[in-house]
Amino acid sequence: MIGFNDVFRERGYGVPQDAARRADHEGRPEAALPLRQSLGKPLRRLSKQEVVSRQGSGSTVAVAAYRPAVEGFLHCPILARPSAPGNNRAMTLGGAFPISGAAWVGRAARWALDAVLPPRCLSCEATVDTQGQLCATCWRAVRFLADPMCSCCGLPFPFESPADGGNLLCAGCIAEPPRFRKARAVFAYDDGSRGAVLAFKHGDRTDAAPAFGAWMARAGAALLADADLMVPVPLHRVRLFRRRYNQAALLAHAAARASGRPISADALERTRNTPQQGATRVARLANVRGVFRVRPSRVQLVQGKRVVLIDDVLTTGATAEACASVLLRAGATHVDVLTLARVVREGAL
Repeated sequence: MIGFNDVFRERGYGVPQDAARRADHEGRPEAALPLRQSLGKPLRRLSKQEVVSRQGSGSTVAVAAYRPAVEGFLHCPILARPSAPGNNRAMTLGGAFPISGAAWVGRAARWALDAVLPPRCLSCEATVDTQGQLCATCWRAVRFLADPMCSCCGLPFPFESPADGGNLLCAGCIAEPPRFRKARAVFAYDDGSRGAVLAFKHGDRTDAAPAFGAWMARAGAALLADADLMVPVPLHRVRLFRRRYNQAALLAHAAARASGRPISADALERTRNTPQQGATRVARLANVRGVFRVRPSRVQLVQGKRVVLIDDVLTTGATAEACASVLLRAGATHVDVLTLARVVREGAL
């Protein structure tokens, strides 16, 4: 049976936003609404529709019946193949770029798909122009991180010192240098970004992963430039079963596609299902002590490699340090950390 979330997940239509707000920290999956039937081949699926009542509203809307089939059609090799030189059936766009008839069909199908499943903001679900965007209001609310910042942990500074030469360290890194070499994040984890992060992490908004991964690839370009391997922070199998996906692994795969860096999604293993993290750094360090290990079958893969550790949020750095420690013990040359968001102490920005 095909589930409701399978059909609409790419554009975030699987679970209403209020379900993400109701989700607890374990992210229990919302019940999926099954479609009545599986339709035939991609072209036939594209042409048929099914009326589905959206959860949480009284309205009924007509939507494309099987989103994955449409995506498979749009990514069919014939649609991606450029027109051959001298192809007299190729059309042109603005008289400059030749576009084959099949490409026009693909574009028309995507326009039709946008009409029935409008792209939605990654945070507030407002309609946007293109899939994987924030609306103007949410974009203004998000605090993207950039220099000046701590050259080690990436903590933003309120102003730039003319004498630091780009190597200024925050007080925390001076007092207690972390095991990882550098850490970078896309934006601050606060009221402006919390909704998007929690919807992705607990609300089944996995459609945000490609956009988030591309943002991470840009924010961590300096780290990824000489990286040999990307490794996501693992979930314990119990939590993975409850959540159904590892958000760090989704980000790692998306960032790997955007940057062209290799990835090993199972290099690290969480050996114990830990309780919810404490509020302080000391409590978090105690909570993750001895929890991670490099899988024996992946030790050789890690040895001598420059590793970039991928996670969703950097809070105190306890999880990142625990993972970095085991990777370094397994023979990694150094470990950098790249996250979607990071907690910023009040007054740092």
